[in-house]
Amino acid sequence: MKKRIEKDLIVDFNPPAKKGLSFVELKKMLGLWQKKLDMNDWKFKLIIVDFKKDNGYRQSGHFIADIKKKTATILMTWDPWRGDEEYVLLHEMLHVFLYDLDKFSENKIKILSKNNNKNN
Repeated sequence: MKKRIEKDLIVDFNPPAKKGLSFVELKKMLGLWQKKLDMNDWKFKLIIVDFKKDNGYRQSGHFIADIKKKTATILMTWDPWRGDEEYVLLHEMLHVFLYDLDKFSENKIKILSKNNNKNN
């Protein structure tokens, strides 16, 4: 099943066989980092996918989070190419960890940008 999750990102939820670390190894890493980040109150789901970007960029990970419910889905490529699956997993988990700050910063930038455009 393929689904467009962003304007330029299509995710295939039925990728070919996994390359690199096994799903079990990745799940174990997720649990380890969840404890290290003190996110034990979060429910994480890990899904192996194939990313298709309109511009051909080879994406390795993505996240979907619901901050209020404290649930997050980490999407990881079936075909890692840099040997950095733990880095990608942690990178996506940190997006979830810092999501409130990211949204605050994004909104602040939008407001400042809008105000700067009015002054020009």
